Amino acid sequence: MPEYIFVSINDDFTFAITKDVCTIGREQEMSEYLNVKTYVSRTHAKITIENNELYITNLSATNFTYVNNEKISNDTPYLLHDGDEIGLGGFLQNGQRQKNAAYFIVRKSQCL
Repeated sequence: MPEYIFVSINDDFTFAITKDVCTIGREQEMSEYLNVKTYVSRTHAKITIENNELYITNLSATNFTYVNNEKISNDTPYLLHDGDEIGLGGFLQNGQRQKNAAYFIVRKSQCL
C-alpha cells in the first residue's frame, strides 16, 4: 500500500497521511503547524485516499486551496500526484509565496 506525506516547502514539517479520510486546518489535523498560518481556515481541506490514489477537496470559503498554483473547485475531489505543490490559503504571486499561507509538496513512496 502506498504511503503519502506532505512536506512543507521549507522542509521544517512533514505530515504522514495515515487514514483514508482526514480533515486538515488550523483546528484539525496538522494544527500544530497550521495554527500560526492565518490564511488557513480552521477546517480548510479534506484529504482522501481512494483506490490507492490521493485526493484533496477544498472546504474553505475564503482563502481556498491551490494545487500547482491553480485554485481547485469547492467540494470536488482533486487527484494529487507525487511532486504536486499544495497551497492552503495562498498561491504564488509575482514569484513569491504568501507568508500567512501554508505550502506543501506531495510525496508518495511504496512501503516494503
